[in-house]
Amino acid sequence: MLCKLSLIVVGAVFAMQSTLAKPATDWFDIKFQCQEIDRISMSTQGQMQPAYPGRKVNVTIKRNSVTADGIFFNRSYKIDRLEDGDLRGSSRGNSRDEVFYVSNGYLFHTAIVKNQKSRVIQSQIFSCIRLD
Repeated sequence: MLCKLSLIVVGAVFAMQSTLAKPATDWFDIKFQCQEIDRISMSTQGQMQPAYPGRKVNVTIKRNSVTADGIFFNRSYKIDRLEDGDLRGSSRGNSRDEVFYVSNGYLFHTAIVKNQKSRVIQSQIFSCIRLD
């Protein structure tokens, strides 16, 4: 469990890095077909993993937007393409903050969800194939 959590946290840290960022230009409208590898939700009350892991999702990254079946919820995202070709993005919303990182066929996504009285951290890792 600690190994899985470490991998999720490393993905979130990569998503927050800003030293190699380069402005986005000609790489918009990227589509991926992804399968969930792992997911965890954590709060002050404890942690939870899904009863049925392995969901499949379609992800589309466009200029300042990301859509995926039940993963990305904010309206706009700051998205950077890094020098090595990886993608990094973040977004702040009224009820959730999100960061993501796409590298070598993997999508790391973390959201801090603001519930009525508490905060929940939801993290997922997906294995993805780029669709052209």
